Amino acid sequence: VIEDLPVEDGWADVVISNGVINLCPDKLGVYRQISRVLRPGGRMTVALVTGGGSGIGQATARNAVASRLERPHQMIHMSNVNALVDTARLVGFVPTVDLPRARDFYAETLGLRVADESAFACVFDANGTMLRVTPVRKVARARYTVLGWAVDDIEATVRGLTDAGVAFVRYRSMEVDALGIWTAPGGSRVAWFQDPDGNLLSLTQFASM
Repeated sequence: VIEDLPVEDGWADVVISNGVINLCPDKLGVYRQISRVLRPGGRMTVALVTGGGSGIGQATARNAVASRLERPHQMIHMSNVNALVDTARLVGFVPTVDLPRARDFYAETLGLRVADESAFACVFDANGTMLRVTPVRKVARARYTVLGWAVDDIEATVRGLTDAGVAFVRYRSMEVDALGIWTAPGGSRVAWFQDPDGNLLSLTQFASM
């Protein structure tokens, strides 16, 4: 349908596409349809999800398509989601109702380096990844893992944290060993524990490591 939009020429002021055009086989035909239905001076915003290396989402292809539109418009903005993720740094966020208590846990118990702290957040350097522990009025506890670490020796890590007072979570539906470590069908080993706010954290020793 998108290659043959059932509306008259100049019908739309704005066209927004989020991760759709990259799924269409006739991408140039789609852009021609968008150009047709936009009024003179209309705007379009397109987000393309691509696999990287080549494809309509790359800069050269975007320029080629833009140059072949049947008439110009005020703005053509195309963002490549894949490129954004490739060049951005991941930042982790964890909520807490007691920032000093959470600071002690992440810094003293887990051993993360404090990079910065203020009334708005305590920022940790988690082996090159920024972790921001931020104060909230109430923590909405999730029943899934919100933060995890890949470790080389999960048994040694679990023992060390247990000695530091960390209690590991045991689920009735999952068979764990004496340390509370579950072995996945593929051979990876996982153990779960909580921070003082009840945020579920995990340790994983992947089978390929």
